Amino acid sequence: MSKPHSRNPSADAVPSGLNEFREYFRRASKALVLFQQPEDILDALPMSQFRCLMDVHHNRGSKMADVAASLGIGVSALSQLVDRLVKRGLVERTPDAGDRRIVRLQPSAAADAILKRHFEAIGQRMSATAEKLGPGSLPDVIEGLRLLAEAAEAVELETTDEAPLSESAAFLSKLPYLRP
Repeated sequence: MSKPHSRNPSADAVPSGLNEFREYFRRASKALVLFQQPEDILDALPMSQFRCLMDVHHNRGSKMADVAASLGIGVSALSQLVDRLVKRGLVERTPDAGDRRIVRLQPSAAADAILKRHFEAIGQRMSATAEKLGPGSLPDVIEGLRLLAEAAEAVELETTDEAPLSESAAFLSKLPYLRP
């Protein structure tokens, strides 16, 4: 009797090194970006609210419809997210000066302060990590990260119909600790 044909041949066997890659990537991500920070309010946010807050932070004064489109959700779903962020004191709704029917979103002063400390902590962690690597190892790590970024972007191009800079990549490119 023949073995059923798998639609995804790579699902049958784990390529050599993939488990190590996953483990080291998870550990590095956790240590550099996901480490426990003093801003528990950000840790308590569901990812959808965090992404919304980040979009509002980076696109101050955006219309609700623009933020919804950026996040790939409907305006009614966004409205629920914004309601929760307003209740937490992180986002403010303001009427448009030219058209009172249009609502614009702003991060609150509290959100700005929290996010500033958040980005600074991550930037400091990345700088300290680069220093720990030392000048001899840093070029190799940078080259490895360049290769990883190019491979991930190539896979993204092959698997989506989107432009090279997808919504998630555009979101990530706005994070100050990931900018050169």
